[in-house]
Amino acid sequence: MTFRFISTKSARRAPRERDSNPRTPVPANKSSTLASAISRVNQLNIVSLARSVVGLRCWVRATTSFRPLHLPLIMRTVFVLMVIKAIVIDSKKKNDKLWRRFKRSLTKTRVNLAEGIGDLVLGERAIDASALEELETSLLTTDVGIETTSKIISSLTGKVKRKELGDTVALKKALTEELYSIAEALEQPFEVQRKNPFVILMVGVNGAGKTTSTGKLASRLRTSGLKVLIAAGDTFRAGAIEQVKQWGDRNGIPVVAQQTGADSASVIYDAIESAKAQNIDVVIADTAGRLQTNKGLMDELSKIKRVVNRLDASAPHECLLVVDATIGQNVLSQVREFDEAVGLTGLIVTKLDGTAKAGVLFALSNDRVNKLPIYFVGLGEGIDDMEPFDSEAYVEALLDLN
Repeated sequence: MTFRFISTKSARRAPRERDSNPRTPVPANKSSTLASAISRVNQLNIVSLARSVVGLRCWVRATTSFRPLHLPLIMRTVFVLMVIKAIVIDSKKKNDKLWRRFKRSLTKTRVNLAEGIGDLVLGERAIDASALEELETSLLTTDVGIETTSKIISSLTGKVKRKELGDTVALKKALTEELYSIAEALEQPFEVQRKNPFVILMVGVNGAGKTTSTGKLASRLRTSGLKVLIAAGDTFRAGAIEQVKQWGDRNGIPVVAQQTGADSASVIYDAIESAKAQNIDVVIADTAGRLQTNKGLMDELSKIKRVVNRLDASAPHECLLVVDATIGQNVLSQVREFDEAVGLTGLIVTKLDGTAKAGVLFALSNDRVNKLPIYFVGLGEGIDDMEPFDSEAYVEALLDLN
């Protein structure tokens, strides 16, 4: 945008002979003509300047604030469709990426499951007793569990009798819907509430990946913008404190720790007090691994909860059990014992990438009346390999649907 001015120098300037004789008077008629010309030129300059300013304002508005509501209806419709398409494409890319990670991690379980239901995808054939029996065996070998498997087979058998399923293709579709409904009940987003601070207690048996999960969860919460502090409450296992400190140093997260053999409840108590003084949002307390059958160790865990409860009657706000998927149905007994000791609020299932028994997640849905949500699953050893549990991606990866 350029401003358009018309120079008045030539109009104001007298004839050439006036330069040599400045005292020469200007004729009256010429003086009147000159004044009229100057007036017209000045008016033209004002109009030109006004138009330029208006044009500049329009250009600035157009470039700084785009208002789709001012567009014609057809253009507004196109604009909305473009935005929706961009959102859908972005969401699909994220879902595809997550599905690929689930598929890669669940390879062993998927192969084990496919050995029994492979015929369901080879073509349309009539459903007979052998097809249902093969399916039942396949579900049991992937540790779906007797109770959950019985419910699935019973539902499918009823649909066959009602002639709702005509062939094995329809059977596989019905199986998919059954697994979706079971897995969906376990899916729940992990949410941090405003507390001072929000306390997360990590519990589990030895070797389940509890300390590693503590570090990964701390990293995830810090990335989301929260101030996090880790309490190195596993004072029993050699190297546990150093492992937590390494996670803290790697992610810029403070760690409260004492020497090996110190009282775990005391460490966690100090961590919460420190978090209050520093306005920390979240405290994640690691604890020593313990067998759920050892009453003395489970009583010690209950003591930790009581100590935390003195600082905040509602704490710990989350008590997460970290379980190893490779142990299959033994996960169920761990859930029962730890729940009785500390009152569990959710699960983290690790090592899904190293087991052929990932079907145990379905068994968890029937473990108790108030089902525990699966907040996260471990799909690998990397720091970003702990993902929120996605029931749709989980089922699709198991049955290789995408």
